[in-house]
Amino acid sequence: MNVLTGFTGSSELSLTAAPYYHKTTGLSAVWSVPAKYDADLASNLDIGGYSYLSVNLVQKYSSASNPVGQPQRFHISLADANGNAAKLDNTDVAPWPYPFNVGTNGPVKSVLKTFRFPIGAFTSQNPQIDLTKMRHVIVDFDITPTGEFALDNVAITPVTEPAANSESHFSHETKSRSRRRGPDPAPRRLGRRRGESRPRQDPAP
Repeated sequence: MNVLTGFTGSSELSLTAAPYYHKTTGLSAVWSVPAKYDADLASNLDIGGYSYLSVNLVQKYSSASNPVGQPQRFHISLADANGNAAKLDNTDVAPWPYPFNVGTNGPVKSVLKTFRFPIGAFTSQNPQIDLTKMRHVIVDFDITPTGEFALDNVAITPVTEPAANSESHFSHETKSRSRRRGPDPAPRRLGRRRGESRPRQDPAP
């Protein structure tokens, strides 16, 4: 189950129209206080053998909540069933850039960016994390004071995907593309599958 805390105006929407131009749907939301997206895995997921935790995010162009021309920031955390956790900053792997102009006279495009965090970076920070009993994946918007974004996908993958700044056309929130090699495990989808209940919106603090 996915739990949203601290957001306003959260909704599911198509990202095919301006300013997104992506062939997918996503979760759209605004924060003006520290907010988080919590994928509660409930079943103590075993992610041993997986290499990366990835998330696809995009800043919304022309939103008053996103400072013009400025990158945004977020944290991402893994927590096991025993409460052991580790948190990384998106800048540990890549910046989250402001939307850009496509060509000299082209439209401004809000580009989905794939952030790929090595699982080993979490266990290096906290060796007590039990990867066989993973309970929560949390995306915290608690660094910059305001922002508006769309989230397309949260997943764990066994191998390296395309370059971190590549555009992504994954299914809403849950579907991941990866290359299978030998006995590598298949990508695991984190969050809501189609047909399941919508994320719960908790009131802002």
